Amino acid sequence: MTEIATLTRRIERRTVLVVEDNAEWRDAITRILEIDFEVIGYVEHGDEIVTIARNLRPDLVTLDVSIPGLSGLMALPELRAELPSAGIVILTTISSKPYVEEAFRRGADGYVLKNRALRDLIPALASAGSRTESGFGTPNRLRPDSATGSVPLS
Repeated sequence: MTEIATLTRRIERRTVLVVEDNAEWRDAITRILEIDFEVIGYVEHGDEIVTIARNLRPDLVTLDVSIPGLSGLMALPELRAELPSAGIVILTTISSKPYVEEAFRRGADGYVLKNRALRDLIPALASAGSRTESGFGTPNRLRPDSATGSVPLS
């Protein structure tokens, strides 16, 4: 790849805020994302989600819902209001249907189970990122499906 192509790719890379309290998961998520995205910050406590997101203005957010303080799910409506064009993907171990539905009702663009992150996180963020590309509209929402992992909702 030429220097110009490398520079262009860096300029076009979307920024991601990772909301995750577990250091091992934060490192794993960063390794998954760093080739295609620029991780610009981390949040380890739910009470800091909106403030840090407001300051960093990421294009995308990976949001763990089970973190200390305000849960990611509870912070989601305020986060969505603060960053209406950001793509927000839930990254969690919780797979219950009511929980998934509540996440989408509160403003999530995607929902990925942590045990499927290696396979499903990049596509989920790419789909959620369509919100940032167009500046309006709703991207294809992704939800976990017990048979196939994360799939687009119709």
